[in-house]
Amino acid sequence: MAEKDDAIKFNSWGKIMGEIKSALELALERTNNVQSDKKLIEKNKAIDEGKKSAFEYMEKNNGKETSFEKLIKESSKEKQQWLREGMFKVLISNLKLPEDESSFKKINKIRDGFSAIVEDKKEVIFLFSQIEQVFKQYLQNKNSIIENLNNNFEQKLREKEEALSKQLGTKVTLKPENDPEYKDYLRKMTNQLNQQYREVLVKIRNEIEKRVSGSSCDD
Repeated sequence: MAEKDDAIKFNSWGKIMGEIKSALELALERTNNVQSDKKLIEKNKAIDEGKKSAFEYMEKNNGKETSFEKLIKESSKEKQQWLREGMFKVLISNLKLPEDESSFKKINKIRDGFSAIVEDKKEVIFLFSQIEQVFKQYLQNKNSIIENLNNNFEQKLREKEEALSKQLGTKVTLKPENDPEYKDYLRKMTNQLNQQYREVLVKIRNEIEKRVSGSSCDD
């Protein structure tokens, strides 16, 4: 009988210890979750702070001054990585194929922004000198397409002008940019060109990301 009671007590004690262990594991799990959630909140906050800083920098028209370097230096190593991540996302989203020569002012500002958040500034400046050459080549190709298309369509437009002038009894002048056939050809050819250079742009963005990521690791 005593042995039976001892067995019952042992089983009860084992059950209690199991419950205590389960409660402890649950408490530790909750603590870890809270710590993870806290770090995630800190990370997202720092990324947003980096985004805001970069957005304000791109919106300003007062030269190339930026508070990036000061903000990064005043932060912990872990936060620096998150800040750079936010800054990178905004700066890289602004790096697009140029519309015309005036776009290079914005591209230079993006270059200065990246120079402020990486360790090797000379490398970024060199990389953007290559980017500038690529973008200038893009604009030259784009202008060549328009020029060649204008030359090829000139005779067609003259024939259309003559036909419409006879039909309406008054002189008609047509512009290439208003001709549906011309616009269709121009759209197709520029789309092909843009696709080629967008592929180059993806590679450029990847190279910049390596530089920014490398700076995060070096800190």
